[in-house]
Amino acid sequence: MKTKLAAGLAFVLALSAQAFAQKGGGFGGGGAGGGMGPGGMQNKIRWASNVDNPVVAEDPITARRLKQMGIEPVDKKYMFVYVRPIAETVDPGSFNSTDIITLSHEAWVFVKMDYDKDNPHQKAWGLKGAPAIIGCDLHANDFIKSASIDLASIRRITGGLPEAIQRYEQKLKSDFAKANEFLKSDEPKAMKLFVEIVSDGKKGYKEVEDSATKVGDFGQAAILKSDLPESVSPEAGIDYLEEMAKIFKGTAPAVQAEIRIARLDHDRGQIQPAIQRLLGIQKYDPRSVKAEIDNALHALEDISRAGEAKVELASSGDKTLAKDSLRRLAKDYAGTDAGKKAADASKRFE
Repeated sequence: MKTKLAAGLAFVLALSAQAFAQKGGGFGGGGAGGGMGPGGMQNKIRWASNVDNPVVAEDPITARRLKQMGIEPVDKKYMFVYVRPIAETVDPGSFNSTDIITLSHEAWVFVKMDYDKDNPHQKAWGLKGAPAIIGCDLHANDFIKSASIDLASIRRITGGLPEAIQRYEQKLKSDFAKANEFLKSDEPKAMKLFVEIVSDGKKGYKEVEDSATKVGDFGQAAILKSDLPESVSPEAGIDYLEEMAKIFKGTAPAVQAEIRIARLDHDRGQIQPAIQRLLGIQKYDPRSVKAEIDNALHALEDISRAGEAKVELASSGDKTLAKDSLRRLAKDYAGTDAGKKAADASKRFE
């Protein structure tokens, strides 16, 4: 009986081993799963696919195998991003260097992503094309970039990023402490520092978030005070808001002031400047001012609706005057649906 059980168990184990090997398992060579030998998981970069959740989790079997070999999990501290051309199917040879591969199994997480001009992170990094390599912290804030992907450029990023992040964090803590100290005696100077921290700062740092809260509070109070100059004249309101936008440059209150300026410009007949200002806001970093970008879009839609009403009125009037009126509206409202409708309507009178 025991002999039969042993034989059966050996048969099952043999089948399991065969299936495991077919899946690329085992401790020998390559395969899809990657082994520990040449061409295995420790001999190639382990790529993550996005920067929002970049840490590559070990599966339980791999984690156990690594632990048995004395390789403990390492906390990730830095992010290397490779933005590749969409048509690329094979990684450049510069990523095969042993020292770079080793980093991907230690304190670095390596992310590979296709170039996408609409990707919010790539827009924030200022990318205009691919390939590109970017050295980031784990919040996806860029510190070092290069359009070259040769080994020297890769090493420049991996060698320089830790110090760059350390310098930034030290300065951030120092500036934040100074700003809070100035709050006790010199609010304008304190606010200037808080604004600089927010506009120049990175995302994911407590000092930046706390500074943004303070800037938001001061900015909201400043926006409310714009009612008085606006009640005098649109020009006085715009002058006040322009100054506010300069003081809070690069922060949410500055964008709020710009939106208000655009609405005032439209109301006083400066239609194209208003539209271009709102279109410009759409290019801002959505990671910082997404709510304001959405508000600017709503303002643009309101302006377009006002233009569409004018288009409808012009189209129903005297045919001799309609053509010129519609052409003028197409020019005034260029960049909006109203502008397109005016252009299309004018063709019917040609």
